[in-house]
Amino acid sequence: MNKKTQSESVSFKRLLSTKEAAAYLGIEYCNFRKQRNKGFFGRDRYPAPAFIDLGKSEQGFMYRVEDLDEWLKNFPSYTIPALHFKATADFDPTSEEFSDER
Repeated sequence: MNKKTQSESVSFKRLLSTKEAAAYLGIEYCNFRKQRNKGFFGRDRYPAPAFIDLGKSEQGFMYRVEDLDEWLKNFPSYTIPALHFKATADFDPTSEEFSDER
């Protein structure tokens, strides 16, 4: 399925799988899963979007389109790059809290 067809079909669904939610948001699937599993996105530690657990595995994780829209609408944005870097100056990539080795 090409990207246009996939996004068109997604727009009519009420619940999206993790893969569909990542595509809907324009985020790479693996990165979306990794950040979601941490519980936050980016240096701002913005909470991951809400999901519904309909099964025993990750395949049961479903996302409401309206929840994703609201999550994206409230995601921190900056108009001046320096403000972003100033806001994240306390970020320490070497701390265990931010380690990917779990």
